[in-house]
Amino acid sequence: MKEISLILKNNSLVTIEEFRILDRYSCTGKIWTLIQRPTEVSPYLIVDRTIEYIFDSESLTVFYIVSTNILATWDTDITRNLGLNDEFHLKDSLFIKPFDKSIIF
Repeated sequence: MKEISLILKNNSLVTIEEFRILDRYSCTGKIWTLIQRPTEVSPYLIVDRTIEYIFDSESLTVFYIVSTNILATWDTDITRNLGLNDEFHLKDSLFIKPFDKSIIF
């Protein structure tokens, strides 16, 4: 079964329906450092922590129907063995890399 990873736009604003689907049909993955590099539109570097949720394809479809809080999705296998200094390009100026607990935000 193919696993698909997902990160939310905002973990604090999860609706009841989203929470129920996350609770029943996903499992939590890694904690990631989310990096948004500066662009002409947004000239700031933004770094934050985020949680990965892992779905099978059918459950992800259900979550897509209910949620408008999805920032990015990707094939979980791609990032399974990512090293501490490796980054994965999600889209546009958005990257993730494994969270390093020794770095303080």
